Amino acid sequence: MRAMLENLGIDNLGLTGFGPDVPIFPANLLNTGIYQQIAEERYSFVGSDHVNDQNVKHVLRAIEEFFLDATETPRSFRELIDILLSPPYGIRADIIPILFAAAYLGFPRPLNLMDEGVYVKDLKAETFERILQVPDKITVQCVPLPLFKSYMPFVLLENERPMTAME
Repeated sequence: MRAMLENLGIDNLGLTGFGPDVPIFPANLLNTGIYQQIAEERYSFVGSDHVNDQNVKHVLRAIEEFFLDATETPRSFRELIDILLSPPYGIRADIIPILFAAAYLGFPRPLNLMDEGVYVKDLKAETFERILQVPDKITVQCVPLPLFKSYMPFVLLENERPMTAME
């Protein structure tokens, strides 16, 4: 999880060797298409529209829709976790923080995370793990589109793909 936040844009998220995080990356992020090469020597988490694996696409879409539905008011993660743990998704609980981080990093609009009403300025692996532990205390709010459009021209890549919130 730390590599996702600290090594964004790097091939294999900078993971090498045989540590416990190394096999998690290809199995859950690379092989599924959640993390992919978007330009020469540049990698990124992508949204559901860019993922080929249909099961992963549906899970990411559910998370993205949850984020979009949080435009007017912040939403706690409790409802989303309940949805993801239940059929038709049936996601294992230990994978949920990884999926949340990937969806957050690949989301094309800015998101604000709040922990017990306090804005989370520095995202850390612990933030996403805490979402699973106390989902009622962590909320997300999507920045409204008119506000987003006002600064969007400043965050475009050369290929006109919007940068993610963490880039």
